[in-house]
Amino acid sequence: MNKTVGGLNKRKLDDIELSLLCHQLAQAFKSGIHPLEAVTLITEETPSTIIRSSLKAAAESMAEGASLYEALDEAGCYPQYMLRMLDIGEKSGSLEAVLEKLSVYYENAADLKKRIRCAVLYPLILGALMLGVIALLILKIIPMFRDIIESLGGEIPTEAQALFSFTIHVKTILLVLIVVICILAAVVFMVSKTAKGKAYFDGLKINNPLTGKTYRKMITSHLSLGLGLTLKSGLPVVECLQSLKGLIPNTYVDNKLAMAGEAVLKGESLEASL
Repeated sequence: MNKTVGGLNKRKLDDIELSLLCHQLAQAFKSGIHPLEAVTLITEETPSTIIRSSLKAAAESMAEGASLYEALDEAGCYPQYMLRMLDIGEKSGSLEAVLEKLSVYYENAADLKKRIRCAVLYPLILGALMLGVIALLILKIIPMFRDIIESLGGEIPTEAQALFSFTIHVKTILLVLIVVICILAAVVFMVSKTAKGKAYFDGLKINNPLTGKTYRKMITSHLSLGLGLTLKSGLPVVECLQSLKGLIPNTYVDNKLAMAGEAVLKGESLEASL
């Protein structure tokens, strides 16, 4: 069971903090400092409260014989991808290289998120304003015109009457839609918590026409890095594939890796298996 670090593990570390931490650890290990001394040194220098608390707990675990991966895993505040890469790095003897690659990875991730945020913010604000104007027209302005026409005794055209009837019922329609969406969201959430449901949605992440291609590229990048490090260490191919389990939090991917491992055991090449 993972330890909690003073309740701080509920806050997600941002990518810049993770990049800086990985860089500091890589530089410390490269200088030949013992891992425990490196963690203790970085604990004293880091400005982040959550990282300082987690590293202090990690140093205590490492003093009792835990590896860096096990110690940080117990802290409970680090992303699964980082932890699995550290585990691969320790097993393959390439921890310094892994930390350097993680530092670059999280730095690039922070830059990408910043660009996406800037690109999406303006259209979101514009879209919200447009929806607000449309809602104002439907709920306030159009009913006002109807009242004015009726008060003057004018005849309302059939098309306008249909529009006025729609505006009267639009609140009810919106309420029904909200209820339906909430029910569907609750059903999807409950199904996703089951083993079959999780496997289905994990597969859907990869095999959908909207985001599937991007998600597959991300998985290929992550798995290639992990596989390259383990193969370079001289581990058997089957063990290399097994070590990748959990690197991507996706049961569909884990099942495919297991199938590839079985194919290798039967004598197929790594290329054919993948």
